[in-house]
Amino acid sequence: MIALALNAEPEGTFTRDNFPRGLLGFFLGQVLWRHRAQLARVPAGVLAAAMIAAFAIPSTLAGPILPVALLAFPAALVLGLRMAWLESRPLVWLGDRSYAIYLIHVPLRDVIVQHHGPFAGSMSEAVLGWGGFVALTLLLADLSLRLIENPARREIRRWWSRRGLRPAAA
Repeated sequence: MIALALNAEPEGTFTRDNFPRGLLGFFLGQVLWRHRAQLARVPAGVLAAAMIAAFAIPSTLAGPILPVALLAFPAALVLGLRMAWLESRPLVWLGDRSYAIYLIHVPLRDVIVQHHGPFAGSMSEAVLGWGGFVALTLLLADLSLRLIENPARREIRRWWSRRGLRPAAA
């Protein structure tokens, strides 16, 4: 959402990267989580250097998706696992809803822009517009978690247990 706000346009500079970056980020996150014990041994300086290198690599016609998604994002996640404050209640709440936020925010933005137009006008109108957009996105993500994701997870677990199967441990 921050990238969308900073672009200040409904179709910002790197909009074409939204879907592949999100998909790549999801699967990279899964791989990183699976190997988190081994990655905990990587020195923080190496991770910081990877993040700096990602932003130093010149953008190509494809945009910055590969260096950011393959270097900066994983390095930031591995560093984040070392920071206890990231386990605070508000951030855990946000993390639980992150997939729904990812799925909801772009279509919601498109609907709002199509019916209302871009958030323009005075600074206070733009801040209120974006604040309302973020609040609505979080509300819809919370409802999605409670009404769709959690019931679906329970049903999938029931289905697995009826067949005598167990999902892989995290």
